Amino acid sequence: EDAIFSPTFADPVTGYAAYLDVDSAINYYLINELVKNVDGDLRRSTYLFKKRGGKLTFGPVWDFDIALGNDEGDGDEPAGWLIRWAPWFERLFQDPAFEARVKAKWALLKSSGQLNDVFAYIDRRALYLSHVQERNFQLWDILSIIVYPNSVAMGTYSGEVTYMKDWLRARIAWMDAEFAR
Repeated sequence: EDAIFSPTFADPVTGYAAYLDVDSAINYYLINELVKNVDGDLRRSTYLFKKRGGKLTFGPVWDFDIALGNDEGDGDEPAGWLIRWAPWFERLFQDPAFEARVKAKWALLKSSGQLNDVFAYIDRRALYLSHVQERNFQLWDILSIIVYPNSVAMGTYSGEVTYMKDWLRARIAWMDAEFAR
């Protein structure tokens, strides 16, 4: 934190890059911002590690229960930054080199098709879970009930999957437009 918030924070020798694995920070930022993970704001469910002699590294990412539009507060709308306003990331984005690397990584994810591939993955996981979700919702009949902190209740499992995919498509479009600025 001393390096991140120092007057020379962007200096590659004495600033944050001397202590922080910047690639891992960018990956952490993008996945949590993409899904608008309320728990990814560095105040709660954040995991970092540091190997002896190494740099502080973000990861693994986890705790996505309040993400992908599944929050009636900060995370329900596809538009708007969330993780960017975490103090560390707000400061990192003041470094034009960091912002350029984030935009480059986003462009790479788009051009490689990885952002589109996630929808096929969602479909495969939804199919894989189709039988266990039936038993789950027989036991807990909540598909038509808004359970805090959820912002919607679609009434069916397929409706929930469709909502999540539609939300994610809108989120990708919004982020893509913002990164293009």
